[in-house]
Amino acid sequence: MILHYIILEGGKKNHRFNHCFKAVIKAVILFFVQASLLGVVFGLILVTGLAKLETFSKKLSPVSSRLKAGKNMCEKLGGV
Repeated sequence: MILHYIILEGGKKNHRFNHCFKAVIKAVILFFVQASLLGVVFGLILVTGLAKLETFSKKLSPVSSRLKAGKNMCEKLGGV
């Protein structure tokens, strides 16, 4: 009821207040739109980064298995 009065009756009596009210509503809507778009962008960056990290760890997997095999061989021979 109060919002109805502010929007309709206030706009009839005070054009400047109505214009300001509409500008505030537009600013709030744009803020939420920009925040959601920014969230989508950061989400894509995070997903892309995780995918690259996963492929990098897959590339390192054979190297680490060779290092473990070399360490085991060295231990069998009485080394480290």
